[in-house]
Amino acid sequence: NNILPPPTEVTLPPQSSDVLILTILKDNTSFGSKRTIKNYIHLIKSFSYNPKKISVGMLISDQNTYDEVQAYWKKSSNLNYFNQIKIFHKLCEGDNSIGRSDRLRHAPSIQKKRRSLLARYRNLLLSLTLGNIGMDVDNILWIDADMAMIPSNIIETFQKTQKKIVTVQYVKNNIILHTFHIQ
Repeated sequence: NNILPPPTEVTLPPQSSDVLILTILKDNTSFGSKRTIKNYIHLIKSFSYNPKKISVGMLISDQNTYDEVQAYWKKSSNLNYFNQIKIFHKLCEGDNSIGRSDRLRHAPSIQKKRRSLLARYRNLLLSLTLGNIGMDVDNILWIDADMAMIPSNIIETFQKTQKKIVTVQYVKNNIILHTFHIQ
């Protein structure tokens, strides 16, 4: 299916956003063991940054997961918490051939195809979200759906670096901040 439905809009007319949080999901297993959209939303609500300066975009491959995520965002406690929320459903060609189990998805034989597909999904989500929120954002934060812990001040920490690209590497439960400046 190459036709995307209109984005799900679950907020009031937007203010300006400083930060755009983006996440791609294959299906409910993307949240990790015993986790759901509820855990994901709880995690990003725990950030200390002003939620009215944050917009959220999600791209979901699986229709059932898309429907569940959309319904959960529409709950009154989530409805207007962030500036804007955009949810898209799209299954890219080749997605079903990669596999989801950790053993399969990290197999060296599929890494080129897997990383190519992830890049296509990320580029699509970024383009769709920026095009549908109708504004510029200063910072983009990519979050994997299965992340269980992120420091509440992560956005402020990234902004303090004043770098164009900031990545986080997790090593034995410690977060190490690496910065790269692109001119």
